[in-house]
Parts: sequence; structure tokens; C-alpha cells
Amino acid sequence: MNFLKNLFNPKDEKQSEKVKQNTPEINPEPAEPIKDIDDNVYKTVKIGNQIWMAENLKVTHYRNGDLIPEIKGKFEWEEREQEQEHAWCYYENDTSNIKIYGLLYNWYAVGDRRSIAPEGWRVCTDDDWQELEEYLGMNMSENEERLWRGTNEGSKLAGNTSLWDEGNLTKDATFGKSGFSALPAGLRNYSSVFVGIGITANFWTSTAEDHRLACHRKLDFTKTKISRQTQLKRYGFSVRCIKE
Repeated sequence: MNFLKNLFNPKDEKQSEKVKQNTPEINPEPAEPIKDIDDNVYKTVKIGNQIWMAENLKVTHYRNGDLIPEIKGKFEWEEREQEQEHAWCYYENDTSNIKIYGLLYNWYAVGDRRSIAPEGWRVCTDDDWQELEEYLGMNMSENEERLWRGTNEGSKLAGNTSLWDEGNLTKDATFGKSGFSALPAGLRNYSSVFVGIGITANFWTSTAEDHRLACHRKLDFTKTKISRQTQLKRYGFSVRCIKE
């Protein structure tokens, strides 16, 4: 699957919502917890043939011990893009958000060759996500599209109803079935402003489109689907890792 070759070709949402495919049997299995270089311990889950983190990354050092800078200020965060420098933050610079939602990283931290993933793990690629989405029931042709795709795969990936604003995502009967437990951690946007906690989950992949854009996934409380799109690398998104 080649993210770069795909064309922008979204389906009509109303038509897609009417055509609900059969829900496949999903049997997530708890896997062995893992620890990062900062001694943070993460739950993991086996979904199909993949083993994923079931929590958002919160590491502040690369695998080799090098520090990933914390950037709080808006201007300083914007400067990181100019120099293509790595950075992390937590929502609204409020430490109470770290335990639940983990950290938000710009893509330069995600794509750094020193790796933010624990030993034996890596940041997921666009292909990893596509495999996961197909296992959850998305058909292969729709999987190759961009923006909102599928039927209820977003609801299956989400978790913890109490953290999400009420909407179509949480109302779907398959909510939380995958064990992935995507949480509405919000994001840090183009203007370096924190937005979206409680309503959206965003995950970087390690797949870059060009020097400015990289691929990510998005869930929204109003939709049961999942969006596949690109975004500027300066954005701050959550990160999930997958076992190698």
C-alpha cells in the first residue's frame, strides 16, 4: 500500500452510512506490558496479527537516552518547524493530562532515526494502520482512500466512553470492541493552540508524504468512521507504537 500514490477521492458520507457491512468477529487479547526508557509502563493488546500499545506514548527521551525537548510556548513551538526540530508537550501544559492522555509530539520527534519507541517496537506506519482497519472490517478499496472511510471502525478503535463527548462515536454498539482504546487527547494545531480534548483523537504515523506533510489518523466524536489524511509536521498529535 502506497500512501503517496492515492488520490483524494472521498465517498458520499450519507451513502456510505446506509451501506453497513457485516461486523467481523474481533477478539483482542491482552499482551505483555512494555516499558520505555523513562520507565513508563504501557498496556498492550493483540489485535489480529498485530500487537499495539493500548495507551498513548509519554516518553521524553529517545531510545539512546537523548532528550526530546519539551516546548510550552506558542512561538517556540512554531520555531521548531522552521528548524525541523523535535518537540513534545502536554495538553494545555497541564500535567494532570499526562497520565490519561500521554504526550503530544510534533512529527520531527516521531520521524527521528533515534526512535521514540521502546526497544523491539516502532512508531506505526500508514500500512500498519491499514492492516488494522481491514481486520476491523474496512473493505480494501475504501481502505486506500483518504479522509473519512469505513463504517464503524472508528468506534471500535475508541475507548473510555466517559472521556468522549456524547456523539455517534460512543453511541455505536461496537464502541471499544478492538481493545485499542483511542482517547480524545486533542491536539496542538497550526497556530500552536491546544484544541479538541474530549472530541478528537489524532495519531501520527512514521509515514511522511514530503518535507512538510506526514500521514496521520483521526477519530471524531460525531463520526463512527476513521479519517486517513496528511497534516503539517508542526502539529502536535498522540503516538502509538506497534511491536516489530
